[in-house]
Amino acid sequence: MAHSVSNFIQVSHLNADANSPSRFYATKAAGEEVVKSAFPNAVVVRPGAYFGHEDKLLNSMAFYPILWTLNDAKTKIRPVHVLDVAQALSNLVGGAKNASESVTYNLPGPTVHSYASLLNLIQSVTYNSIGFAPTIPKSLMMTASKVAQSAWWPLLSPDEVERRYIDDVGTDAKGEQWQGDWDKFGITPEEVENLAITYLRRYRSACYHELD
Repeated sequence: MAHSVSNFIQVSHLNADANSPSRFYATKAAGEEVVKSAFPNAVVVRPGAYFGHEDKLLNSMAFYPILWTLNDAKTKIRPVHVLDVAQALSNLVGGAKNASESVTYNLPGPTVHSYASLLNLIQSVTYNSIGFAPTIPKSLMMTASKVAQSAWWPLLSPDEVERRYIDDVGTDAKGEQWQGDWDKFGITPEEVENLAITYLRRYRSACYHELD
C-alpha cells in the first residue's frame, strides 16, 4: 500500500502523547507511529481544538456551559480556527513533495485561553449570563459520565472529563509566546475573539440578534 502512495498527511492533535491519561490523546500518538511505520515520509499535522461553524468547542460551551467549568474552568487551551487549519492542509497538498523522512507541524491557536476566559467571551458575545455554578467534583463527574454512556445519543464521556483537566501543549509560562509552525505555511492564524460573533450570534435572543 505504501508503494502506491507518494505523500501521506496525518491529522493528529496538538496534545498527542503516548503517556497521556487521556485515551484520546494517547491513541492520537499511537496513530502517528502506525502511520510513520507504514509511510516513513508521512507528514503529521497537530492542530489545537477547532472553533468554527458547528464546532464542539464554542457551540458546546454556549449550550452547556456547566460542563466546561470542571477544574474550576482553569484548564488552558490554544483554540484554532478550523479554516486556518484547512488552509494549511491545502498548502501541504498543493506543495507536497516526496520527502526522505517524516515531519511534524504543530498548529496551535495564536493565544492561550482558559475555559473561564472563553466562557466570559461567550457571555459577552451572546448577552446570555453564564452564571458560573459550583464546580462538579471530578470523581462525581466521572461516575455520571460512565452512567451516561448507556444512552443511545452521545453524551459527555469519561475521557472528555479527563481532557477537561489537561492543559494544551504550549500554554505554560514558557510556551505562551510559542506560535508553532504556522510560519512555514505563511499563515497568521485568526484570534477567536475576532470571529466569535460569526459562530455565536445564533445564541442571542431576538432583541440583541442584530447588534454588532
